[in-house]
Amino acid sequence: MTQISFNNSSHWQNLSHLIRMLSALQKLPEGDMVEMNSRGFATPFHVIPVASAINNKNLTFSLTKKNSDLGQYLKTIRFPDGVSAIVAKPGASGNYLPIARISGTESLGKQRESSYKHIEDQYRELIFNCFRNIKDKLSNAIAFFLSELIENAKDHSDANNFYIFAQYWPALKEFELCLMDDGIGLKGSLSKIHPQITTDERAVREVIQRQLSARISDKESLPGTGLANTIRIVSNKELQSSFTLLTGNFGYSCSNDFCKWVELGTLTVQGTLINIRIKEPQETFDIFNYIH
Repeated sequence: MTQISFNNSSHWQNLSHLIRMLSALQKLPEGDMVEMNSRGFATPFHVIPVASAINNKNLTFSLTKKNSDLGQYLKTIRFPDGVSAIVAKPGASGNYLPIARISGTESLGKQRESSYKHIEDQYRELIFNCFRNIKDKLSNAIAFFLSELIENAKDHSDANNFYIFAQYWPALKEFELCLMDDGIGLKGSLSKIHPQITTDERAVREVIQRQLSARISDKESLPGTGLANTIRIVSNKELQSSFTLLTGNFGYSCSNDFCKWVELGTLTVQGTLINIRIKEPQETFDIFNYIH
């Protein structure tokens, strides 16, 4: 039986650990069993991609000790299945929200538009109601992230499942938001209107370096939209933050203003993963200083 574990360390150690976990899950046959070490510490950065991998391969999930603190936490946030955004409510501590998921009929046809709109509205309200300090100091940033990143997933991912999960740690004064879909990834969405995009690496580099967009209207295709603005907001010296984008076999990650490309080797991330972690700023943060 394959065993994995959640943990929380430095940003770069967390990224390396995530890649190891996903690589292990990728090797498992459909419907196999995976065991979670109950001594770990769960964060959205690890929880969401592991949940997506488990669900996509119909893996059976178990814990070494179901009644452990981690076991109770994972049960509360509804790992790995998640809940519809309609019924997502804050945890008992008020510092985390359950995993919200759009899947099945919610991701099809006319229901698709309303499903994504609802999860954006519902999750924004939940975040601001749960995390008062976040609302006071980062309201524009959080609203922007939710709007842009959910819009990207809705319009361009062709996903069967979309996940979103947030956690706030009062002692650390840190907030983390993770979003993931299991769709066609950046390469798939960009190549529809940019046929020169033939690899995951080129797709990521074009988005980061040239601010290429999969949006097709004159206004939407202007440089600096969507992901490019999100990255610009979080990868600066004003915020203590981290950002990670993984899609296919390539990615990009930042810790404060230090950023680097991420080669995933034999690992292939289905869809697109975006994770943002921000330390609560001393003063209100103005995102318009970074949107071009």
